Amino acid sequence: NIKDIVTQYDKRAQEAVESIIRSAYPTHSFLGEEDVDPGAAASEAALETILEKSETGFVWICDPIDGTANFAAGLNLCAVTVSV
Repeated sequence: NIKDIVTQYDKRAQEAVESIIRSAYPTHSFLGEEDVDPGAAASEAALETILEKSETGFVWICDPIDGTANFAAGLNLCAVTVSV
């Protein structure tokens, strides 16, 4: 199933991004899309929780494959999105 494959790549990409960020900024917090349930309410709750727990106030937010449908179709219209 293509959805399972994409999910596998999403998780692996997120793990790679998180590893790089944590090695450079070990005291910063990280919130990846793959760790949040679907929906706006879940995203809002996850962000509020991580901001409350953050010791530094720095939170890295990552969508490991932004444009998942394009990625799954083999189109080069996808990216890794990261914000602080």
